[in-house]
Order: sequence, then C-alpha cells, then structure tokens
Amino acid sequence: MKKIILTIAMLLFWGCGNEKGAFLEEHESKSDYATTVNKLKESIKQEGLEFLGEIDRKKIAEENGMRLRENSVFLFDNQKAATKLIECNPSFALDLPLRVVIWRGYEGDVHLEYTNPEYWSLKHNIKDSDCLKILDQAVISMKNIADNTTK
Repeated sequence: MKKIILTIAMLLFWGCGNEKGAFLEEHESKSDYATTVNKLKESIKQEGLEFLGEIDRKKIAEENGMRLRENSVFLFDNQKAATKLIECNPSFALDLPLRVVIWRGYEGDVHLEYTNPEYWSLKHNIKDSDCLKILDQAVISMKNIADNTTK
C-alpha cells in the first residue's frame, strides 16, 4: 500500500509541473510586439520560405466579446519539403504548414514559440533518411527565424 501511495504522490508531483515539454521552443524578444511581428515576416523571407498568413487570436477574441493579450499564429511553408514529408507519412499534414506563435506576456514581454521539428520525427515515426535530412534543415531554419526575430 505504501508503494502505491508513493507512486501516486510521485506521479502527481511530476505531473503538475509548470515546465513546457522539450518539444516547444520559446524565445523572448528584445523588441515590442509589432516590431517582433515585422522581424518574423522578414526572417521567414530570408530563410526562403513562403509566408502564408496570420491568425490574430486577440482580434478573434474581441470579435467574440472576450479579451486576450496580443497573440497571433503565423503560418509559412516550403511546399517541396512539406510534400516530401507528407509522402513519408500522411499524418505530417497535421503539423504543416509551419507555425510560430508570438504572444505578449502579463508584463509586456513578447515571446516567440514553436514546435521543435525534431519532435516530429518521433510523432510521425519518420525513419526515411531524406525526410530526416529535411527535418534537420527545418531545425536550423526555425532556430534562425527565432534568433533573427527576437534579437
């Protein structure tokens, strides 16, 4: 009985953490929200990716009578790489196009966050070497975008 109680206590203790999973990458911006958004769009272009659009969560919340600090999801893609990844596993379409969220914290701090592409190889059980190379490049591109946007 003590082992069961100890096991439950350990699960509760470890399961209630405030830490995000290792598959999420978060960067704090040195700029205000609008400047960070502009830098993101420029960084996407510099990486040779196609900007597809923005989902303004604050605007949507206001349209529904709710309040939300600045929070937008930005979509962008490399169509050739995306097609190859989807060929490797059709479930990959769930994570494409690429997405980054920029949000403003309680104290005005601005953050950029995205899913680390390394996680996708596990999530979608990718073993194909060509697809793994695309994911390696995606890791580099996402890091470059985050670094250039938040500096």
